[in-house]
Amino acid sequence: MGHLHYFLGLEILSEPEGAIVCQRKFTLDLLSEFNCLDCTPVASPLDVAVKFKDVSGELLSDPTLYKQLAGKLNFLTNTRPDLAFAVQYLSRFMHAPSSVHLSAAYHVLRYVKGTLGQGLLISKASDFSLQAYCNSNWATCPTSRRSVSGYFVLPGGSILTWKSKKSIQSLFLLLKQNTGQCVSQSAINIARNPVFHERTKHIELDCHFVREKLHEGLMSLSFVPSSLQLADMLTKPLSGVHHRSILSKLGVANHPPT
Repeated sequence: MGHLHYFLGLEILSEPEGAIVCQRKFTLDLLSEFNCLDCTPVASPLDVAVKFKDVSGELLSDPTLYKQLAGKLNFLTNTRPDLAFAVQYLSRFMHAPSSVHLSAAYHVLRYVKGTLGQGLLISKASDFSLQAYCNSNWATCPTSRRSVSGYFVLPGGSILTWKSKKSIQSLFLLLKQNTGQCVSQSAINIARNPVFHERTKHIELDCHFVREKLHEGLMSLSFVPSSLQLADMLTKPLSGVHHRSILSKLGVANHPPT
């Protein structure tokens, strides 16, 4: 086991293969504050069987507890991409949280209890290749029918950033890398083939922007089957098995305390 250092509230564990960045102390303090130190852990942040709506369950008379919990979980996502989808999902109901939403937030805490040492591995490997995985879960919201999209960017196999799709192109420009991963064959065909233009005018500028960057050689696109789509973690609730499988591919692991 390597040496543990602290920096701006982050815990940095030096290992032969690189450095592990986590927020274990903050996690323990969070569980203590919400009386979950002895709760039973669960395998994934959200229950895949539960479908949330704006009006679901009895509205909380005082939403303060819910807002405080959601806010602190959001801070934890600084080193926990595995919580990103759950936290943004819970944040949708900040205006009028119900008992169902609060129960879901405590479900996230139960997941956190079982992953106290979860952190990001910053690899020492001299690999400067860049991979990006993006995905969109179309019309996933049962109320607004809006989609949820997400992405991971991994230079040298280590997670650099996630969540904001609009920043990917800027990162490509900065790092001068030509790479991309996409889940949809149709999206790849549209990006590569200008003949599709007349049939896709209803699609906003994003499609044509991607096509331009593809033709300029700024990025390349390849199909990724659902079983290998790492960005699934950022667009939908997953089963425990699928969730852990993606984490292992991302270099995110639950490390024991020092």
